Amino acid sequence: MARIQYVARLATDKNSGLPLPQLAGQAVTIVKRGTTTPVTITEDEAGTMVIPSSIRTVSTLLFIPSFWVNEADMPVSALGAGVEVPLDTSEGIAKRLDVLEPQVAAAVSSSAASAASAEASRIAAEAAAAGGGGGGVTAHGALTGLGNDDHTQYHNDARGDARYPLKSAVTTEIGNAVATSSAADRNRANHTGQQAISTITNLQTILDGFGGTAVNSVNGLSGVVVVSVTNLAGTGTAGRAVMGAESEAAGRTALGAAATSHTHTASQITDSTATGRGLLTAADAAAARGVIGAGTSSLELGTTGTTALRGNAIVLNPSTLTGLPVGTFVAHT
Repeated sequence: MARIQYVARLATDKNSGLPLPQLAGQAVTIVKRGTTTPVTITEDEAGTMVIPSSIRTVSTLLFIPSFWVNEADMPVSALGAGVEVPLDTSEGIAKRLDVLEPQVAAAVSSSAASAASAEASRIAAEAAAAGGGGGGVTAHGALTGLGNDDHTQYHNDARGDARYPLKSAVTTEIGNAVATSSAADRNRANHTGQQAISTITNLQTILDGFGGTAVNSVNGLSGVVVVSVTNLAGTGTAGRAVMGAESEAAGRTALGAAATSHTHTASQITDSTATGRGLLTAADAAAARGVIGAGTSSLELGTTGTTALRGNAIVLNPSTLTGLPVGTFVAHT
């Protein structure tokens, strides 16, 4: 699709043709003419440098910067501050000049002829009033009032300067627009689309320096490939299940492992004995002592009938001891 350039244009009222100072410095949106629908505009003819949000900023001298647009979206206008400014393509301006030039030439010629005829009539009337035979001033330089501005409807330099930008101002504005566009061209945010490797200095050489072999597919998959655990060669069912687990618990389940927090019964201890398991499962200390035949835990040493004799005590036969009653025990410490 062809793209057409819209040249920088002075922001003027579409009816009166007068400048619109309220648009100075304002952002305007490029829309389909007669609507509020934005059209896509770019900085270049190729259409790769898209201008964000279809917005152009009016300069302080009331110029709307140039841009390119799809031919199908034409004609377009600049819309801002409630005002629509119809815009022209460079081709459109040239066509308008081609039409206006002969019209202006014809108007000038007609005006000159009318002025000459009026001047001849005036001279004839003056001659008649003087009694015929001519008379009056005949040299143009001798006429008076040549410097008077008696016809305010006609163009002169002062009126032109007041209505239209000066050439010097236009030149400055164009220079500023070029500088602004150049900065926008260098702004990475304005770059979209694809760019050939060959257009980037030394990029191919740098990539070649990495070595290796280009990979165009993964396990028969091509294009944008998402590699899953099923694509990994040499993996087992358990390994893939663990890699695909979404949590630690799921990973343990995949391996058949016990939970982080779990219990075992005494009977599940494979090398335990009946006595050991009895101790582990005893309800209290008395039961544990019963398992191992340890008696009670209230053992008291002494020489009475309710106490226990010390292990290192020596018991003597009282019959060998003179003067001791029969049955007396003598403990030696």
